[in-house]
Amino acid sequence: MQQDTKRFVVPRGLTDKGQIWEALQLIASINVQNDKPSDVILFISTKDQLNGTIIDATLGERVCKALKKGERVSLSDGSFLTCETKRTFKRYMSAKVVLCVFPDKDMLKALDSVRNLKVAVVVPWHMEEVSEWIRAWNPIILGKEHGEAECLIANPVVEEAMAMLTRHINLSTGLINPSDRRSAIELLKILRDHGELFDPASLRAWALRHGWPPHGAEDLESYAQAVLQRKPVQGNKHAWRSGIIETLRQRASEKSEDDS
Repeated sequence: MQQDTKRFVVPRGLTDKGQIWEALQLIASINVQNDKPSDVILFISTKDQLNGTIIDATLGERVCKALKKGERVSLSDGSFLTCETKRTFKRYMSAKVVLCVFPDKDMLKALDSVRNLKVAVVVPWHMEEVSEWIRAWNPIILGKEHGEAECLIANPVVEEAMAMLTRHINLSTGLINPSDRRSAIELLKILRDHGELFDPASLRAWALRHGWPPHGAEDLESYAQAVLQRKPVQGNKHAWRSGIIETLRQRASEKSEDDS
């Protein structure tokens, strides 16, 4: 997903008109600012959610029937609404605006894989279900003041290592390439063995924020967990030059001095 994507979360209880209405109003207001309104993809788990749910109650029976048939529905701002499900929503598809309703982790992963996405609006059933996504992306949460993004990696040496790894691997493939995978594992082992510990979930969130594909960020988390648990994952002892930990510590120290 592009770093310039605008991300929003619409929680429950903002108005008596409901989350779906609030989300569509938000998208309409964004579209009004553009010369050409962008079409909207309604991303839901299954099309059964178009019957007898708050989606149906908000959009109306006629609109939901059309969406269920795969038809495009015109919106008041001049754009069109279509519907995709977990089965039909393709990873790395090209879309400008996606309204992701009641997502699970797989849906959020697919959302993060969309190319050229300009606006992502997430409507959760419970906020805790999207807490990891919020932590990674620091979206605007309607009804709350928008603050600075959380510092995901507290240890500056670990963050410097992750920045080095990001430059080292082929980001488009994440850690699929065996050489990149072994390099990542070895760097994680170096950090662990020199007392520079890390939180695997935070590494995944950091990787997402810094351009890693979702599958690559997820693999990084898995390997980090395995390394901490000293499971038999194979690294490449020749991937990094001798003394790399001293280099990382020096760079982290220099950055700290520059920031102070």
